[in-house]
Amino acid sequence: MWARGPMVVKGYWNRPEATAETFVDGWVRTGDLAKLDEEGWCYIVDRAKDMIIRGGENIYSSEIENVLYDHPAVTDAALIGLAHPTLGEEPAAVVHLAPGMSATEDELREWVAARLAKFKVPVRVVFDEVPPNLRARPTLSVTLNSSRSGTRDASIRYLTPGLGWTADYVALFDESNGAVDMQGWVTLTNTTGTTFHQADTLLVAGNPNGSSGGPRRDLVRPGTQTADRERLGDFYLYPIDGRTTIANAQTKQVSFLDVQDVPARRVYTIGADWLASDDDFRPASTAISFNSSREGGLGDALPAGTVRFYQRDAEGNPQFIGENGIGHTPMGSTLSLRTGDAFDVYMKAEVENRQRITAAEYEASSRYRVVEDGETVREVQVDRAVTYYRTTLRYTFTNAKPEAVEVELTQSGLGRYWWGWDYRVVSEDVPGEQRNIDNRLYRVSVPANGEREVRVTYETRF
Repeated sequence: MWARGPMVVKGYWNRPEATAETFVDGWVRTGDLAKLDEEGWCYIVDRAKDMIIRGGENIYSSEIENVLYDHPAVTDAALIGLAHPTLGEEPAAVVHLAPGMSATEDELREWVAARLAKFKVPVRVVFDEVPPNLRARPTLSVTLNSSRSGTRDASIRYLTPGLGWTADYVALFDESNGAVDMQGWVTLTNTTGTTFHQADTLLVAGNPNGSSGGPRRDLVRPGTQTADRERLGDFYLYPIDGRTTIANAQTKQVSFLDVQDVPARRVYTIGADWLASDDDFRPASTAISFNSSREGGLGDALPAGTVRFYQRDAEGNPQFIGENGIGHTPMGSTLSLRTGDAFDVYMKAEVENRQRITAAEYEASSRYRVVEDGETVREVQVDRAVTYYRTTLRYTFTNAKPEAVEVELTQSGLGRYWWGWDYRVVSEDVPGEQRNIDNRLYRVSVPANGEREVRVTYETRF
């Protein structure tokens, strides 16, 4: 099988011979042996080095092992090659039986012969152990009560461990156009020991076992739009189009999302604690922000998973730039996914000046009056012996990029105690946005290949 795509590397580090052998015109020779079925599904059959060659005929170990796994008594199987004087090798199987189950060598060889070509049937079947008091088949007893005889349709439903799915996203970020192309993939895994043939598969997204309910760093604001999918209580259903075979020990990917030109932007963020003075400059965090709303072009509820971001280099090749996880996300949500630390954008927070001021100075800075019907009816003056502080914080930003950037600075630690909630912002070089009692947000534009200082003065009781 050959593969290509944004997640494929360009070659091996300092190994030009191995690179030339494995990578051809942007394709990588994976070394996997694969096949396509009539539905167009690609199956990884085996590794090329694990293949047994019997008299010029290729025998793939995983193919025989999967057939043995389908036998109800077998929980583990491995195919090995036995030396043969004329054929070179012949296949032999080592199997492990489930507790309380039994099977003979002839029975397992007949099981394989009924499903595969004759030359693929193991010449030997070896058991790692033989449990006592085995039963040849599992037994299910069902008692039915009916008022009349006849044939009835019946179905059996049960819960099984070992069958699950996860969501993965591949996002190609176009910074110059402020957009992202996103593909969503469901990865099905089957370790039940059973192959599900032509299964009608329905995926349920949600947290049926509950969660801690803690804050999500990836979610700026949850959406309020209902996705065009079937809902089941507090869960969303993701049906897979058509019937599909999920083989034992198989991992299969199915696409469920493919959208282009979703508006997105790069965001630089950094925080500062109250009265913190950095010894040195700190890098800003870099994140990519987008919205899952219908108007924004994505228009879907997103199951929890990992989002991997790529960006094209000067030659047009997609390069990996970071990843982050998301929780189950309603449609219309604003997400900001951190991809790492910025290489070129830094900030240093310092306490430039801090002094005590009198209560009179503190009250004078408020300059408030009681006004009724447009006239001042009284002025309020408070005399109390309280210590107040006037603090000037200086934030120095640097930017080594050839273009200007905007950094979102969050000053935290403002709402330290209930008696100190009457703090005031006396002056600020950049207008701030009060996010809550404890945090104030500043959006600072830093020039290309330059730096900028921003000062904010607070008057507080702490």
